[in-house]
Amino acid sequence: MPKYQFAYRHGHSTETALLKVYNDLQVAERGEVSFMCLLSAAFDTVDHKLLVKRLECKFGIVGEPLEWITS
Repeated sequence: MPKYQFAYRHGHSTETALLKVYNDLQVAERGEVSFMCLLSAAFDTVDHKLLVKRLECKFGIVGEPLEWITS
């Protein structure tokens, strides 16, 4: 199993996953921008065109990052 897979592993849970993310953000350099995209089965219920438009207009994601998400 991958090192950072938290589902279906003894002693790992959503709580340990959140603690890992929180810790990573705490140790990041001050002033750095962090971006996290969490995908799950719920992602399949989102209107993808609306999501892409919102990421572009509301969050300013453009260019290669937006193309990556769109693909």
